[in-house]
Amino acid sequence: MTAYTVTRDGERLDLIVWRWYGRLSGRAVEQVLAANPGLARRGPHAPPAGTVIRLPALAKSSAPGPRVF
Repeated sequence: MTAYTVTRDGERLDLIVWRWYGRLSGRAVEQVLAANPGLARRGPHAPPAGTVIRLPALAKSSAPGPRVF
């Protein structure tokens, strides 16, 4: 498991997950929240600078990805 430290106020969790994993599908944000008890109470949408977030290996999703026509 890797640790990521929020470097500035206003850095959103969904963008951190997108930059680290390259996807938001498969409930990636929810899996990161599950690996970080108490993060939701600290403000998961924009955790304060200095917050350390554990970034786990994500479980594979059985949900299909988006369809592009």
